[in-house]
Amino acid sequence: HFGARFCEARFGPRRGCRASVADRASASMAATGPIKLTYFGIEGVAEKVRLALVLSGIDFEDERIAFDQWQAMKPTTKYGQLPMMKIGDAE
Repeated sequence: HFGARFCEARFGPRRGCRASVADRASASMAATGPIKLTYFGIEGVAEKVRLALVLSGIDFEDERIAFDQWQAMKPTTKYGQLPMMKIGDAE
């Protein structure tokens, strides 16, 4: 079965697809670096990502900015918009 072979190749022969989402994410994060999610302090479009990370047991930095900070921060962002997610050194 292709799915089982893919999982075994990706996550290792002993654990295969039986590894929990958090275990797989932790292994993946070790190779990529910490996660930082930046968004306003509201339940907006980033809330789904926050919930997914929390429910998966994945550690991340939840940077919530105030609306009055956004005008100064906007020119420093890659696309001039939020949310932003940084994984390791990549945005």
